[in-house]
Amino acid sequence: QAFYKEIGFDPDLVEGVVYSPRFRFAGQLDLEFPLSVVQAEKLKPYLMRSSETPQEGRVITDFKTGSFYQKPHGMQIAAYRQAYEETYNNPVTGGLVVNIKREDPEKVQCFYYSKDTLEEAFNEGFLSAKKAWEFLGAPAWYRKEMGKEIKDGNGNDQAD
Repeated sequence: QAFYKEIGFDPDLVEGVVYSPRFRFAGQLDLEFPLSVVQAEKLKPYLMRSSETPQEGRVITDFKTGSFYQKPHGMQIAAYRQAYEETYNNPVTGGLVVNIKREDPEKVQCFYYSKDTLEEAFNEGFLSAKKAWEFLGAPAWYRKEMGKEIKDGNGNDQAD
């Protein structure tokens, strides 16, 4: 709560559903907000060492409680960015992961991804992972969670 107030988030979109007709996927991002120069400065003490420098502009934000994994979370933000831009026809400057420690919710660390990094993560990471998922088929845990069986092109249940 203190972090949220200190930065002064004024979101344009909260828990927003976004979709990419071009690449055929959808998701639900946590937050999208316009980041000002002042807010970018306020974020700096919270940034992880390897983070990029926040830039003024529209930012897709994802909140995590638990472990932070730079590349997978970057791919997720990159996918949200792509889908957001297709859904709202509005350019995004960067992405922000806000990692809130479960054992100490007041301890917050952030990682900022530039637009260029997000484009690379989307093209090199997310799309490759999506292709692998489509090629290999959805695993049993996913089918069970979704409550349905997924068939291959021949109408057969996909193997694990």
